Amino acid sequence: MKKLLSFAFVAAMIVPSSAAMAIEEGKPLAVYVNDDDAGTLIPYLYKDAGKACLYVSEWYNQGYLISEECDLLERKSKGYLSCLGNSYINFPTTIASDVYCRGFNDWGLSLEVEYMHVGEHYDGFAGVLKYKGYPYVSSIEAWTY
Repeated sequence: MKKLLSFAFVAAMIVPSSAAMAIEEGKPLAVYVNDDDAGTLIPYLYKDAGKACLYVSEWYNQGYLISEECDLLERKSKGYLSCLGNSYINFPTTIASDVYCRGFNDWGLSLEVEYMHVGEHYDGFAGVLKYKGYPYVSSIEAWTY
């Protein structure tokens, strides 16, 4: 099981980040977990966190009935050191969940996210996430509306 988790982590960090773009603040992203609808994520720039930019995101369930908070760390790239500037432009990077992140699975259940590692692409991001208390890793994708 540890080998599977290690492989998923490496795949998420290397493969999707090759054609990556930055998070756009306030732009809704349709989230899919294991290829099923898992709600909508809306990121907001919060602060500079050293080597990353911290985004506080609101993750709504499929029916927009409730929302959860999911903090995301967007890694800075050489030449793109301003978090404020980064929220307006595209540049290659990866995203990881921060200490606090709750979201929804493909059944609409609110769960704590143990970790999420994604690479950004031209219109969203893709990678892996693991919910706390669940023994398996799930795929996650997000696309702008």
